[in-house]
Amino acid sequence: MKPTTPKACLLVMDGGRARVFAMRRAPRTFENLFAVESAWRHTPSRELMSDAAPRSRHGVSNPASHTKQPRIDPRELEERQFVDQVAKELVAIQAREGFEELVLVADPRTLGRLRNQLGKPLADRVTAEFNWDLAGLKDAEIETRLWSAMGWAA
Repeated sequence: MKPTTPKACLLVMDGGRARVFAMRRAPRTFENLFAVESAWRHTPSRELMSDAAPRSRHGVSNPASHTKQPRIDPRELEERQFVDQVAKELVAIQAREGFEELVLVADPRTLGRLRNQLGKPLADRVTAEFNWDLAGLKDAEIETRLWSAMGWAA
């Protein structure tokens, strides 16, 4: 049996789609382990929120009511929940695949959110981060860019 190099896990995501790949230098492999796209990704913002703002009363004797502005944009809330879902899936993949390295590729905002969601076991495995938005690319294009960016080019 051939000796193999440690397996790296590569997460490529943005606020609405994510793919996880397994990479190995020798023998050279690049395998898609997981892909998910948020259901709300193609939903217009106007459909994510109610038409009427919530109302509150400022006392029993005051019949005037005032509208409240939402504290968070519905799309931002959905993105946060999506990042949390992907982080949980990474934990499951780690348990199943046992990768030694984790490489994160995401736009800056998503990358920041992801860092906050990774637990210590996953955060300790992060060996590289790239502030790139590659989520819209095909698997082959991602593979080509990451092999050279990681210095793994053949």
